[in-house]
Amino acid sequence: MAGPSGGAAGRARALMLGVLVMAAAAGCSAGRPTAAPAGPKPLVAGTAVATRVTTYPIAGVTLYRLFYKAQGYRVEAYLTVPRVRGPVPLLVNLHGGFVSDEPVTHDNFGYTAAMAARLASARYAVLYPEYQGYMQSAGQVRGLYTAALDTMAGIRAAEALVPINPRRLYLVGYSLGGGVALKVASLLPGVRAVVAVSPYVGLKTVLPWQMAHAEPGTAFFKQWMGETASYGTLPSPVMLAKESPDVPSITAPVLFLQGTADHHVAWQTVQQLFAEMKQAGKVVKLVLYPGGHHGLHHQYAAASYHEVVDWFEQYGLAFSY
Repeated sequence: MAGPSGGAAGRARALMLGVLVMAAAAGCSAGRPTAAPAGPKPLVAGTAVATRVTTYPIAGVTLYRLFYKAQGYRVEAYLTVPRVRGPVPLLVNLHGGFVSDEPVTHDNFGYTAAMAARLASARYAVLYPEYQGYMQSAGQVRGLYTAALDTMAGIRAAEALVPINPRRLYLVGYSLGGGVALKVASLLPGVRAVVAVSPYVGLKTVLPWQMAHAEPGTAFFKQWMGETASYGTLPSPVMLAKESPDVPSITAPVLFLQGTADHHVAWQTVQQLFAEMKQAGKVVKLVLYPGGHHGLHHQYAAASYHEVVDWFEQYGLAFSY
C-alpha cells in the first residue's frame, strides 16, 4: 500500500506491483516508448482514443496506449487485445499508489508499454489503468474512490473500443490496487472474480487499526497522517463508506493474499475484512504467508502466483502469464 508513507519517490519505490508483475519488474524503469499508429488510424469511441504501440511486437496480440475521460480528466492506460474473432474476457490489472489525496501530479509509479507487452495474453484482453495523477494521466493523486471511478471509466472505454465480453470481467490488484479492485467489485455488477494481493482494504477498516497500533516513524503512522489530513481525524460515516469497499454489494468471489511481515499493509486489516465478508456469506479465501512482505516476492512468489492462477481458472479465466 502506498499512502503518505514518506516522500513520493521513496514511498512509491517501496510499493510492489505484486506476483503477476514479478517477471516484468524491470519494465518499471524502462523508457516509455512513443506510441505511434501503424497502418490503421487510432481507435476512437466517444472521448476514448487508443493508438497502437509497435515498439514491442507481441505474437497474436495488439498493444494499445489508451487515453480516456474520467471525471473530466484525461487518464492513461495500456490495453492488450488478442487478435481473435469475437468478444474476449477482460482482466483489469491495478497497481498501487497513495491511499489519500496528495499534491502530486504525473507520479512515475505505474505500468509501462514494455510491462504490458511482457504480460500480454493471447487468450484475453488486459487493461492497465493509470489513475489520475499517475504517469501521463492528468489531475493529481487522489484516494481509493477516485481511483475506482477512473478504473470503471477505463473498463467502459475498453468495452467501447474493442470486442470485450462484459460477462467475463476479472480484477487483480496490488496494494492500493487491491482496494481499488474491491471497490470496483462493489460498484460494478457482473465482476466474475477478484484477486487482492497485499491490499489496502479501505479507510473504514484501516483507520481504526492505525489509530490503535501505528507507531511514529513507521509507514503505518505516515499513512495515518496522510489519511487524517485528507479525510479528517474522525471521518464521517459517509466518507468512511466512500473510501472503502461495500461488502454487501460485492458478489464476485474474492481471493486475499497477504504476508504477515508487510510494512505497508497490516495483515490484521486484511484478516478483518476477510472475516467480515465470510460472515456476510461471500465467497472469499484468505491465504496468509508467515513473514511475507509487501507484494509477496522472493520466497512466496511462486506459491502466491499459483494461488492466483488457480483462483482465476476456477472462475473461467485460463491464466497465461
